[in-house]
Amino acid sequence: MLKKGDKVEYEGVITTCLGNEFNFLGTGPAVVELEDFEGWINAKLPKLITKLEILNSIPVLDYDTDSDDLYTVTCIDNNENREKIMHLGYKDDDIDRFVAEEGSIEMTHFAWKIANYAELGDSFNGWFVTEE
Repeated sequence: MLKKGDKVEYEGVITTCLGNEFNFLGTGPAVVELEDFEGWINAKLPKLITKLEILNSIPVLDYDTDSDDLYTVTCIDNNENREKIMHLGYKDDDIDRFVAEEGSIEMTHFAWKIANYAELGDSFNGWFVTEE
């Protein structure tokens, strides 16, 4: 069941449910309204995505770690990466606080906050798979 505020992927775009999934006029398939899409969408089509999946979709520019600790992770400061970070619940002003140097964003804060490493364990390590 999709709910208002859920982050979903539809037609290759990360977007937000504008309302809860419902049956149009009480009949037919369940539908949902999505931000930036017109009309109702079959609720079975959008893929519910987690914040960790959004985080893992951001390409890593550089990182510093040893086998146990993550010290720093940066990504390119561009519109696409900022939009993804905003889908994690942050605003542009929040992101601006973590601009590491011109052209990059220090991602360590977002990574630890979203991944909640104590609960997710090795799932967090998947983030490094997105290196380019």
